[in-house]
Amino acid sequence: MKIYIRFLFYMFLLFFIDNVVNAQPDSTVYFSEDFETGVQPQGWQEEYAKGYVDWKYQNGGGQRDINEITTRTPYPAHGGKFNALFEYSSLKHEATKLVTRPIDLSGASKPLLKFYYAQVKRCLDAQGQNCANDELRIYYKKTLNSAWIKLDSAIYDTPVDSAGYGLWQLKTIQLNDFSGTFYLAFEGKTNLGWGTCLDDIKIIE
Repeated sequence: MKIYIRFLFYMFLLFFIDNVVNAQPDSTVYFSEDFETGVQPQGWQEEYAKGYVDWKYQNGGGQRDINEITTRTPYPAHGGKFNALFEYSSLKHEATKLVTRPIDLSGASKPLLKFYYAQVKRCLDAQGQNCANDELRIYYKKTLNSAWIKLDSAIYDTPVDSAGYGLWQLKTIQLNDFSGTFYLAFEGKTNLGWGTCLDDIKIIE
């Protein structure tokens, strides 16, 4: 009987540790966007930095075969059926900022920006030579009328791929110095790649 009671005590202790002591509180989500409406999110806007190329919303990246959706690189979107895509076959380096709605970080102490992106290189020959990829940069500002400030830790000018096929990569940026209301801008830049893709953007704590 004592052994049985001791067994029950240990089982209860393990349950307590697993479900109470080790339990993690839910993160506070200050901002979230998954692009699942299939159009530009409400409250967002675009700013042309060079040329007039728009962001698109589709399932995956640039398409190798116009008749086959699964040839998009990458395919599919990271989550759901839509992601944001900046892609245009050009060597003129067009660039457009995709600007968020106002983000309020009042009360946040250590907010963290998380997002998934893909940026696959396009090669002009079968040997995988003469390749190029598009680029992504992230900016911020406090008001719509103030100047954009580049996040030095958020310059992505190298490809994200493996054997020519795109992979979604998670990126995280600590926003410790951010407070109150501000805007983020994800600037895509053309360079003959298969596009810059964004998906599942969050700011949490």
